[in-house]
Order: sequence, then structure tokens, then C-alpha cells
Amino acid sequence: MEFRDIYDDFLTIGRLSVLIKKTSNIQYDFDFRNIFNCSTVFSNTSFPILLRIGAISEYGQIESMINDLGMTLLVSEEEHLRCSLIENWYPMLKEKTPLTKVYDTLPELDVLEEDFAFPVFIKGSHQTSKHTKSKSIIENAEQYEHLREVWNKDPILFWQKAAVREYIPLQVIDSGSFPDMVPISYEFRFFYYEQKFMTYGSYWTLGEKYSLKEDELRTVLKLTDWAAQKLKVPFLAIDVAKTASGDWIIIEVNDGQESGYSEVNPFVLWRNIYNASISSTQLTLFEIVKKCVDEWDPYCLLRNGCPEDELDIESLMITEKINDRSTFEEINMIVSDVFSRQFEAHLFQPHQCIEVSKRIYEQLQENKNI
Repeated sequence: MEFRDIYDDFLTIGRLSVLIKKTSNIQYDFDFRNIFNCSTVFSNTSFPILLRIGAISEYGQIESMINDLGMTLLVSEEEHLRCSLIENWYPMLKEKTPLTKVYDTLPELDVLEEDFAFPVFIKGSHQTSKHTKSKSIIENAEQYEHLREVWNKDPILFWQKAAVREYIPLQVIDSGSFPDMVPISYEFRFFYYEQKFMTYGSYWTLGEKYSLKEDELRTVLKLTDWAAQKLKVPFLAIDVAKTASGDWIIIEVNDGQESGYSEVNPFVLWRNIYNASISSTQLTLFEIVKKCVDEWDPYCLLRNGCPEDELDIESLMITEKINDRSTFEEINMIVSDVFSRQFEAHLFQPHQCIEVSKRIYEQLQENKNI
């Protein structure tokens, strides 16, 4: 393996370098040069390197090659394996995800039935076979024996260990449009960079469009924040879903470097990562807005003992609509609009939001100069 063979472009944005191999998959590729002020890396870089080269089969070799050239990966091999293989991440997150057991290969039926009752959900230790229902949701012994017959012939499953999971029905969005696939559920993908939330979106790109209800976001963020702190991987994708009984569970985690966007806005994702990477002394856009909104605390909720995340939904809504080039007037209109929709509109007209809007604007300008 030669270093130049594994990438098409090598660039730096902020204080992060990105090694890029185009995949021709719109769910994965991103035109960094057309969006950011990028610097080409001609020889080496002192910034950590984020890999955006598709699925990575020989991670250790790539890490050794990068290290030999005097550079460092953002995500080490140990961190990559920690979040990429279910046998590694499951023990850390087992209280918030379905019961799982990983076998070197699909066991005999009697061995399976010692640990599980049908139906079960079965996948490779790294991924499913394109969400094919007959290779994922196994309802009885006959279906299981058929899966054992075809497992080693499947181009995606044959090289993976077999992960058998307790089947937990999820809240279904669409069960009929794609009968050969697992039902499209109320599932979402969250991205984290250095254990900080960056952005999220619906998991499924097929079928009926859906979005996370605003009053559910705070609950889901508690779950994903917990998972990110447990795993401590520099770039992480966390998939969560709502069960038919109304609980939120973790479905999957993976190295964010290999993860597609699903319905996540890639511009928002990379903009937030760019901002977060600039300096450890700088705050992310969300942190700036949250700090200012929490200090404003117009109903004195925080000052009267409400949870510290009480106004996070409003801060996130503002964050999604501004950037570090937004003018004071633009910020003021957005703050007014968000709080007018969330609370009593007559209390949050633009002239009543000047103080917090000015503070956000000033903090954004200071943050750019750090």
C-alpha cells in the first residue's frame, strides 16, 4: 500500500486536515474546497488527520503509514475499532441498547435458543446486509436455518462475525413501501466531534419524510451525550430510535469517518466541525449561543433551579440558522422568531431581544479572533 494510492485530495480546514477519497456516493462525498477556505497539504501536516476515504478495511496499516510520515490520525485504530465493531461498543452501552451476543459465525439453532427466543434481529458485527429484512429480522427456526445457509454467500455478511440481538419493535414510519427491507422506523443519526454534539438528521433517506419533534430532542440528546462520553471517540456517529412502547434506544454507533450523512445536512456538520477544530480555546457555535441564552434566561428558569439544558432546544434552533458571518440584525430577527414561536410572541419582538442578540453577535466576533 502506497500513501498516494489511498486518497484523491489532502487539505486542511481550520486546525484539522482531511484526507479524501471520492466514492461517487452523494450520501458520503462532500466538496470541501467549494465551501471552505482550504489549504492543500503537499507533504505533511501538524494537524490531526480525519479520514474521509470510504469504508476502511486496513485501518492499522493506514495509521502506521501516517505515523511513519510524522503525522497523526484524528481517530486511532483502537478508537476506530471501539466504535465500529458491536462486540467492542456493546459492553459500554448495553444498558441503553438491545441485548446482544456476538458469535464467530451463526451458531447451531439449539445454541441460539439457549440465549434468545424468536423473533431476533441479526446483523454482521459491523453492518447489516443492506437492511434486507430476510437477513435481519428472523421470526422462527425455519428462517434462521435459511439464513445460516446463505450467510457465507452474502458479499457483505460472510466476512463479519454474527451479532444476534433481542428484537425490539420500533415506532414504524413506513412498513409497506419497501417490503424486502426492514421497516422504516423513527430513527435518527447524531454526529459528535471530540464528544461534542455537532448536528443530527433523520436516518432513513427512503420512504415518507419525517423529522424529530422538538419536544423530544432534549431527551434524545441526553442519551447521545451519554453514549459519546462513554465511548470517547473523536468523531462518532450514533443512531437512535424510538421503540413502539415509547422509549429511546441506541441502535448502532460507528466511526464518523466512515458514516454516511443519512438526512443530516453535510454543510452544517462540516461547518460545526470546522468551528470546533479551530482551537481548543474557541467555543462551538452552539456553545456560544447556549452561553448567551442561558445568561439571558428571560423567564428566570435556570436561576430558579430548572435543569441546565432547559433552554437548549431554543439555542439549537438559533444555531441552525446563523453562522459566524451573520449580522447583528440577522441574529436579532432569528432570536425573536425562535422565542416567539416557543413562548409568548408579544414578549419576544425584535426590540425585546436586542440585549441577547448583541451578546451573541459580540461573542461570535471575539471567537473568530481567538
